[in-house]
Amino acid sequence: MNKKQKKKAVKKPVKKKKVVRKKAKKTAIQASQSLRNGRNKRGQFAKGNKTAKGHKDPKAEMRMDFKRWFKEAITKEDIQAIAKALVRVAKRANIPAAKEIMDRCMGKAEQAHEVSGTVNFALAMHEAMTDDNNG
Repeated sequence: MNKKQKKKAVKKPVKKKKVVRKKAKKTAIQASQSLRNGRNKRGQFAKGNKTAKGHKDPKAEMRMDFKRWFKEAITKEDIQAIAKALVRVAKRANIPAAKEIMDRCMGKAEQAHEVSGTVNFALAMHEAMTDDNNG
């Protein structure tokens, strides 16, 4: 190795300077848009958006307290007595009481759904034919 090659090999590493980026200031239009819809231009929650803070329901704690109090206050015998009273009322042709019993015991009835719009006739025929072949 000659002298030039030795100097290159022994060179000390150069420290790199940190690049400090300045944040771009929002224009008045951008600021008003982010406050209006609650999101910034990337679709993220903007600063000051109240809905971005955990979506806490203010009444949730109160509901939990009520639930706990009722669980502590009601015994199995109380629930049996309430059920017997509800059956007694339903036997006297009280439709809402009968409906409540049926909903609790059998599960709520499914709602009928009306379908509107165009029907793909070829798809409907294919489904009908495959149902006939499978059944």
